[in-house]
Amino acid sequence: MFRKKRGSRGKLKDSKDRSTLKQRVSFGTGHIFNDLCSAVWFTYFIVYFNKVVGLSSSQTGLLFLIAQCADAILTPITGIGCDRFVIKPFSRHGKRKSWHLFGTIVQAVIWPFILSPCLVCSSDSPSWLPMLYYAVVH
Repeated sequence: MFRKKRGSRGKLKDSKDRSTLKQRVSFGTGHIFNDLCSAVWFTYFIVYFNKVVGLSSSQTGLLFLIAQCADAILTPITGIGCDRFVIKPFSRHGKRKSWHLFGTIVQAVIWPFILSPCLVCSSDSPSWLPMLYYAVVH
């Protein structure tokens, strides 16, 4: 089941250097719960943007497409940044923890704007303005 990897001098490394089955199952379970939580939130947000905010179905779909494209671009950038850079104000926490803390703070600031009415919209605003607002804060 485990394959041996070659070390820097061509010697085979033991499989004990790899993650254990318990660790892999734990990571996989955590990932499943993360995806389940995301699916619940996405389902809720479809109803929220349609019924509460008043976006059309096509605007809601476009909003989700924009969010997924932004995620596809920003996830690798964040991963590279995590590996290479420390965010200075949080440097005492290490490379990855500093990024995690920074992301948590950004989400805590932005989250109320997602669940509040469009702050830049009025009753005579064009129909695309709420979608643009939620695309930026979503």
